[in-house]
Amino acid sequence: MIYTKKSTNIKNSTKTIIRDTIHTLLHGNLNLLIAQSALILIFTMTFTPILTFAVKSIQKLANVSYFTPNNLLRVIMNPPSLLIILLLLAITSVFMLIELYFLSAYFKLKGWQTSQKNPPLKMVISVVANKMIRTPVIAHIRSIATVWVTIINANIPAILFFTYENRFLNYLAAEVSNVAIWSIIIAVILISTTIFFFKKPRQTQQEYSGTGAHESALKTTLKTHIIWLALQSVAFAIVYAVSIGIALLTVIRITERQIAVATFIRLVDRLDHYFVLILFIMGTICHSALFSRLDDLRLSNTSHHHPDTFHYHGKLLHKARYRNVLVISIIAILAMNLFFFYDIVKNGSILDAISIGDIQITAHRGFSAHYPENTMPSVSRAIEEKSDYVEIDVRMTKDGELVLLHDASLKRTTGLNRYIWEMTYEEIEALDAGMWRREFLEIVPIPKLRDVFELAKGQVYLNIDLKYTGYQDDVVPRLVSLIHEYDMVWQCIVTSTHLDDLAEIKAIDPDIQTGYITYQISDRVLESDFVDAFSMKSTLVSKNVVESIHRSGKKIHVWTVNTRSEIERMSRLGVDNIITDNPVFAREVLYAAGGDRLLLTLLKVVFE
Repeated sequence: MIYTKKSTNIKNSTKTIIRDTIHTLLHGNLNLLIAQSALILIFTMTFTPILTFAVKSIQKLANVSYFTPNNLLRVIMNPPSLLIILLLLAITSVFMLIELYFLSAYFKLKGWQTSQKNPPLKMVISVVANKMIRTPVIAHIRSIATVWVTIINANIPAILFFTYENRFLNYLAAEVSNVAIWSIIIAVILISTTIFFFKKPRQTQQEYSGTGAHESALKTTLKTHIIWLALQSVAFAIVYAVSIGIALLTVIRITERQIAVATFIRLVDRLDHYFVLILFIMGTICHSALFSRLDDLRLSNTSHHHPDTFHYHGKLLHKARYRNVLVISIIAILAMNLFFFYDIVKNGSILDAISIGDIQITAHRGFSAHYPENTMPSVSRAIEEKSDYVEIDVRMTKDGELVLLHDASLKRTTGLNRYIWEMTYEEIEALDAGMWRREFLEIVPIPKLRDVFELAKGQVYLNIDLKYTGYQDDVVPRLVSLIHEYDMVWQCIVTSTHLDDLAEIKAIDPDIQTGYITYQISDRVLESDFVDAFSMKSTLVSKNVVESIHRSGKKIHVWTVNTRSEIERMSRLGVDNIITDNPVFAREVLYAAGGDRLLLTLLKVVFE
């Protein structure tokens, strides 16, 4: 079976090129969908564990707990960190190279068939594998710069969308003039178009020269490319609007009215992240389809064949050993990363701590505005309210059970005037932790920490405020042991007013995130290896405090922030986490502070 280029008579018009490209994208692409899904799965399973290890290494080398806007440049420019980042870029470049080779081969084969049907995957893989193996390594390396320019160019809509929805990138973009931003975009388009146009064989270029066809073809290519990006942006905007509408209808139908707005905001945040990925994938595919069509146009106007013209003879590879090497390599990669990837998905990783520029919301002692603090109903409701974190206070009973309780005494919440460390859990199990909330008629027991872990696992992060342990020496080891038992290392941060407790936690497991509850900061604590974050009263926080903490590579959580003015002030200061009694209200205020007041008003009208 031999496939060769079919005879075509393509009109040299932008309208025809775009029409034919859209037809190519909308018909007969089941194999493309299957192959892209497989490539994304392989890349994700391979790259995620590598990225996790790289981030952890960079943090240790740069001596930072988190990446913040204030320390990001310093971290990147650290020579060992820079070397790791370059290695990550190299790995990503290989995948991008394979992706573009695959898409180029797929659309060429599809265009060369008279039926415009799915090219067999075996055929496409054969072409890509042969190209990867037979092309000299130095040629692949030379192609890397072209690959990145092409990828960036193909995904200008995705990059602009991601910049808009990411708070940190939005801030950086605001510091740059619009003229500079559009100049960069235009430069990328021109460079990409030029690379595509002038990479053709010399004899083909000679046929164009001196006839005016060269300039005409270049203008057609550039014009088509710009219009295609504009149409692509409009199409993506329509899809995004429809997705938002579907999300809105879903929330209206399944969510309680009082939390509908907050639920929708959280859902849109998640949707934005996935939409960026979809934009990236679809942008690359659409771009490849267009340039394949432009390539066909170029070849149809010359008497020469492109040197990449290939014939498929029904064999996966010309030599069996190449096929075996390819199959074994893929199986080995998947096998090595399957366990690590599963663990990351199930239990989280250090990647969960990366949220540059995003302000997260913590429900103070659960949803304590409407439910008894530090109880299962308050924690459960905080999860329903789509809080990012739930803050809980932890103490230990006489028999070593870790429980949720803020005060040392049981008197305020249960009415029993006894200290928690004087009683066993069996003795306090029947007490009503909601007795002090007269409007709450149900009997609510003091929960065990392990019960909260079971409820929160995979649902929400926990801020565990470990209360003073001076009366019980084994509190920290018991807490760390319980965190390990439930694999909650990457789903919680342990905070305390006592540095010795934090140091002990880090001595047992350096991966557990720790936070120092304090009213002031000092250089000694800022440079401490056993403090990853600071938890401070909001009224004591200033711009200088936030910047000092961020420069040290740590985060700042502020408490207890319940008023609109204070939430807005914390947003302007750029804190990382707001601890509040009312997470729904805080999320609405932050959303409005981000410039979406009109949409928020419309949402309230709809939901009310």
